[in-house]
Amino acid sequence: MKVKKVKFDQYYRNKRLEYVAELCRLRNSFDTRSVRERPRDELEEKLLLTLDKKRWQKMMASGELVKLGNRHWQLKIF
Repeated sequence: MKVKKVKFDQYYRNKRLEYVAELCRLRNSFDTRSVRERPRDELEEKLLLTLDKKRWQKMMASGELVKLGNRHWQLKIF
């Protein structure tokens, strides 16, 4: 059995084009995520707001989140 010689650069370019075409096809096949249509339960809404408020307070107390101005915040990641 004889092994076929292939020029790597040419092979890579051809496969790269096939890969990009397939990637584009896959990305275009997914629909965008639909927006939540059903309103939240009142209890669920209150609970989520309370949890979020506590999370913000905890981040501010630890210095992870700093209020710079009226509508400006700084999130310290490191």
